[in-house]
Amino acid sequence: MTTAPPRLAADLAPDAIPLPLEFDGTTGVRLAEFQLFNWGTFDGPVQRLAQNGANGLLTGQIGAGKSTVVDGLTTLFAAPRRVVFNRAAGADRDERTVNTYVIGKYGNLVDESTGASRPQALRKQGDAYSVLLARFIGLSSGTGVLSAGVAFWFEGTGTVHRLYFTATTALDIGDHLTGHTDGKAVRTALRGIGAEVFDENFKNYRRSLCRHLGVGPGALDLLVQTVSMKSVGDLTTFVRAHMLDPVDARPKIAAILEHWGDLTRAYELVVTARHQLEKLEPVAEHAAAYNRADARIAATRAAQGGVAALVERRRIHLLTAAIAAINSQLPARCPRGWPSSRSSTRRRERRSPSWRSPCSSPVGRS
Repeated sequence: MTTAPPRLAADLAPDAIPLPLEFDGTTGVRLAEFQLFNWGTFDGPVQRLAQNGANGLLTGQIGAGKSTVVDGLTTLFAAPRRVVFNRAAGADRDERTVNTYVIGKYGNLVDESTGASRPQALRKQGDAYSVLLARFIGLSSGTGVLSAGVAFWFEGTGTVHRLYFTATTALDIGDHLTGHTDGKAVRTALRGIGAEVFDENFKNYRRSLCRHLGVGPGALDLLVQTVSMKSVGDLTTFVRAHMLDPVDARPKIAAILEHWGDLTRAYELVVTARHQLEKLEPVAEHAAAYNRADARIAATRAAQGGVAALVERRRIHLLTAAIAAINSQLPARCPRGWPSSRSSTRRRERRSPSWRSPCSSPVGRS
């Protein structure tokens, strides 16, 4: 396992523009170091792949452990049920497992007498203990460093127990995660240095990892899908399968159709109401005309009821004027010497109450 050192620009042809294989600066989050302890056939001392934020090339002979390193890195970012080990070689899902990596299986021993086979491994389940650790630099917040890892050991039932953790300090397997006798001691050591421990809860571990790295779960899924990919093939299929989040459009289409139905029914109700208003407009006009005619009839009837009184009032006015005119003309029309004194008139009235002198009292006086 080697790491390619930084290289200068190389000339592909005498007259060609130099092609930069390294870029200036280390912008963004980068891998500083990846460590393995008792992972696969890497047994004993802690193996370190130091990148220091630079680009690297992992190369070696067949069987040197390149896929083992890549599978270890993939294990840190993928949920256990989604990890397919040795994918670059097209291996089956059951060819390599976490169990085989933790015990360091390297082959099968066949019993010639019985024909049965048993795995050959570097470590026994009882004392097997493996750790994977990645340290990142370039974080925009906090200490600028993040250590993320997972420890493995076998439970009494023979199943592998995982312990995920993250820490905002530069952890080292040799300094912090070796020399422990059981899982409780590992948890105590991690909590003692301020690490977040998630046990087998990969969901919470990934949430913490994404929060510190400033990426979404989709970015980690894309890394897992592409880290062992040899060829892309159809670019559209690759983007749809690995870069776009899966979306079930059927509920959205059903909701759109339901909303469309609601809008259609609302539009039909509006059209119906508009037609009803159009039909009711003449009714309202006729009702207003009826009310105006009824008001005119009532006013006419009220006026008709006052005609007799008005006529009588006018008659009284005319008669009063006529009487006044006649009274003013009576003195001139009475004969000379005609008794006109009130006393004589009263005497005559006493003698003959029915007789009244036309000259003794004004016309119309009672």
